[in-house]
Amino acid sequence: MPDYGHDLQFGIFPSPGAAAAEQTLELALLAEVSGLELVTLQDHPYQARHPTPGRCCR
Repeated sequence: MPDYGHDLQFGIFPSPGAAAAEQTLELALLAEVSGLELVTLQDHPYQARHPTPGRCCR
């Protein structure tokens, strides 16, 4: 598979379930302190099981 001249990056794609918003945030923070380059989340505000961006916790 070609790399198109880009460096290889590693990250996580946690599920942003509204019922586990704190766990999703903790996983993202753990990924950051572990040195992963990416944390990506889907943004589907029309799905009730996902939290509203900016209102998940804390």
